[in-house]
Amino acid sequence: MAILSKIRERSMFLIIIIGLALFAFVLDPSTLGDFFDSSKVNQVGEINGESISLQEFTGRVGSL
Repeated sequence: MAILSKIRERSMFLIIIIGLALFAFVLDPSTLGDFFDSSKVNQVGEINGESISLQEFTGRVGSL
């Protein structure tokens, strides 16, 4: 019974730890690095290893 009361006392701490663990499980380090990479600001996508800029994309889609 003493163990259950200690768990109840630290319930907020356990909720925070579980939430951080779930967030770390979902978060991919390479995605985080790509998100903050300023060299890819105008890059819309990548096809067969070739990056496509926003201007090139709008030029091709706008001509349809």
